[in-house]
Amino acid sequence: MSDNLGFAEKILFRPPSSRRMAVYNAVLGIVFGALTTFVLSPTSDLSLNIIGGAVVAFFFYLVPALLFSETVTRVGGLNRKWSYIITIIDQAVVFFFSLTVPFTETATEAWQVMWLALATVFAINFFLILASRGKRSMHWNLVYAAIYPVTVLAAFHVFIGRLVGIPRSLYLQNSVFFLISAFLLLLTIAIFDYLIRSNVELSFYEFSSNLLLKQEKALEGGAYTDVYHQSLRIDNGEELRYNVPWIHPGPVEGFGGGRLTSELITGDDFLLHVPSYHTIDLADPQDIDLFREPPGAEKSGEATRMLKHESGDFTLYGRRYSNGTAVFVENRNVDDYEPSIAYDLKEEFPELMLIDLHNQGRREGERWLQHMEKEAEELEEGVREIVERLEDEELKDYKAGFAGNHDYQALVEEVGDQRTVPPEENGARTPSLESDGVQSVVLLGIDGNDALEFMHDLVEELEHDRSLVFTTDSHENLLELASPREYTEEGLREAVEEAEEDLSDAEAGIGEELVEDVRVLGKDYEALITTLNIMARLLPITLMLYYVAIVFLIL
Repeated sequence: MSDNLGFAEKILFRPPSSRRMAVYNAVLGIVFGALTTFVLSPTSDLSLNIIGGAVVAFFFYLVPALLFSETVTRVGGLNRKWSYIITIIDQAVVFFFSLTVPFTETATEAWQVMWLALATVFAINFFLILASRGKRSMHWNLVYAAIYPVTVLAAFHVFIGRLVGIPRSLYLQNSVFFLISAFLLLLTIAIFDYLIRSNVELSFYEFSSNLLLKQEKALEGGAYTDVYHQSLRIDNGEELRYNVPWIHPGPVEGFGGGRLTSELITGDDFLLHVPSYHTIDLADPQDIDLFREPPGAEKSGEATRMLKHESGDFTLYGRRYSNGTAVFVENRNVDDYEPSIAYDLKEEFPELMLIDLHNQGRREGERWLQHMEKEAEELEEGVREIVERLEDEELKDYKAGFAGNHDYQALVEEVGDQRTVPPEENGARTPSLESDGVQSVVLLGIDGNDALEFMHDLVEELEHDRSLVFTTDSHENLLELASPREYTEEGLREAVEEAEEDLSDAEAGIGEELVEDVRVLGKDYEALITTLNIMARLLPITLMLYYVAIVFLIL
């Protein structure tokens, strides 16, 4: 799925507020009405004046949109924002076809253009209603889809049709186009649905309705496995808890563990991401609750310096606490990792916490590292070497400060021995503090997928001894595969500065538990991805062929 779909994301999956969408409907209706009057007045009896434009806008754009949106929202239970999106599409279609009327040579051709416009509106409405409501109450879905075109027909008859003597029976005869288009659409979706079900136990209706209405959906199949659940707890009077479940966020939206990051991040908790892949996505969104509370940890006021270690294309950062070791992995050419890589290292080093910084920038395509690859060996060897180096490091006084919210988290750490120098040594009247090789570290993270371009430059400008950037690898949003929130350089800089001001003596430690029998997607993830690829590539082609059939049927 492409990341270059920001506009579609905002319209379909992150629309403006209902009030703003209602304003858009009203403004577009007025504009389309005025332009339609201007276009059609030379070839019809429409008056080119304010009253004529108001009549067209009111009866052909505003009233149909209002009737449709209110009915499907209040009676059909459709999301109000989604109903406004559909009406904006309907208004645009009617306006587009009105532009073609002056190019028709006979009244019959104009009549056919009008019916093609209304059949197009009906088909769009029926498809989008099916996609959002599913197959329930199919007869009502047909009624809802017909509201806009039937209202336009009624207005047409009152202002034009009855004046030129068009009998009502002719409207009924042509209305059969609506039923035929509905039948063809259902047949098209049935074929499409069959192809989907051949790969995964998920229907088109289930996928589309849950996606568009942002509902949670448990996926079938998968496998049961035991999952590590760790935490990094830091307390300087207030406690910051990094939640570290050994599962992967995803697959997407409300499906399985798609909302893992946003669900686990709270005012006191943030998330760190373990090197992993979608085969250990949660299959059931309810299982997110298994990881909601970070495990308790024994904390101490000491830690080692953070070491940096290069191994092939990997840059590793590591720090040892009194009860465990945290190693941060950075490779901006790798998106995901075969889970067995991290699990094998965990088996070799039981007190290890392994974190994927996941701070590569946006780029086309993605790469996941498999266990058999040479780079995996480089990673494993690098982790072994940095863990051994950390064993030789002394534990020293530890300070920490932090700031953030549900969107981002900044942590500033200092490690180094401090001793009180008595007056007889420092020549002063009062004791003073002396630091021994204090090292400062900043760790800046966002709830998102792939680091923002300015984040690396930002932390480097702050001139700490170690500067780390991370993301949670969120899969909350379909099109960006990321958190839908937006971040600014100014906001992140202020978070780091606030964390620096919060710096004080602190205690830190790693907690761990084993969560048994967790259902993850396993190999079924590949079947799901195949299904999504089918939908992304085949659906537009299928709908295009369907519409071509409608055009030939009417014209």
